[in-house]
Amino acid sequence: MPKKYNLIDKRFGKLVVKMKGNVTKQGQMWECVCDCGNVAIYRTSMLISGDAVSCGCLRHDPTMKRNKAREAQKVNGVELFRFQNDKAMPFNSTGAKGVSKYLLKNGGTKYEAKIVINGTTYRKKGFDTIEDAKNYRKQLEELYLPKKSQK
Repeated sequence: MPKKYNLIDKRFGKLVVKMKGNVTKQGQMWECVCDCGNVAIYRTSMLISGDAVSCGCLRHDPTMKRNKAREAQKVNGVELFRFQNDKAMPFNSTGAKGVSKYLLKNGGTKYEAKIVINGTTYRKKGFDTIEDAKNYRKQLEELYLPKKSQK
């Protein structure tokens, strides 16, 4: 079952979530007010992932490139803000960021830790517990994520 989020009054870029909307096939929808005054509706995953940061006004603002805010936050090409919390996406079945479950031919279950940095995937399979895979995922972050001071 997907996690339930309360995003009311939370800020995502130029958007502030004002109220819960309908639930669609794509997930829970949220009504947001942009700093420019427009209202926009986005699903949970778009807000949490950072894919929705305005009503669309950033695309039309000639003085600002669409991803200028994201580019400024990158360190060696990596969007570190995506790694600042341990929250898994709503559709993640393990509840652990970067950890997935897979079934073995004999019916058993194993876990995989995975991270993608600048298009390169680092992973290890075969963990018996979610916790072991989660700990290895943390090691991957420490090993491959650039430090903020490397900007």
